[in-house]
Amino acid sequence: MNNRSSVCGRFAPSPTGRMHLGNVFSALLSWLSARAQGGTWLLRIEDIDPQRSRYEYADLLTAIQAPTDQLLENYEHILRIDPANLMILNNYAYLLATSGGDLRKAEQMSQQTIREQPENPTFLDTYAWILHLQGQDSLAAFYIRKALQNATVGTHSLLT
Repeated sequence: MNNRSSVCGRFAPSPTGRMHLGNVFSALLSWLSARAQGGTWLLRIEDIDPQRSRYEYADLLTAIQAPTDQLLENYEHILRIDPANLMILNNYAYLLATSGGDLRKAEQMSQQTIREQPENPTFLDTYAWILHLQGQDSLAAFYIRKALQNATVGTHSLLT
């Protein structure tokens, strides 16, 4: 007899945009409930709107539960399909940097995003973090300052 609980929580968003707080709250409640009852929890991507569904949104959603190895495979798969996908290059570089992966590869991917969008604060921040992890703190400080100069909240610069 299987001792595992038959409770299975799930979260089934559509990858048509960034998650908002309500989505995150629903996912968390579902996960906590399943966990409290000894059950499992599943993330099922519902791409029922193919015109608006995008790889990067689905990829971000899978980060909720996917182990690092699976995420790395997913990033590789997406880059084989779309090698110039800047959001995936950035996210992959960041994952490599934060999970003890190949920092040289992370730096190369991050540099590609900076070449394409040199003012993007998200890409600049990732690049600064990778440089910091490599011990290049002066250069990292330059890029993090540049990221802050280009970052805004609403219509206000973070450094103004």
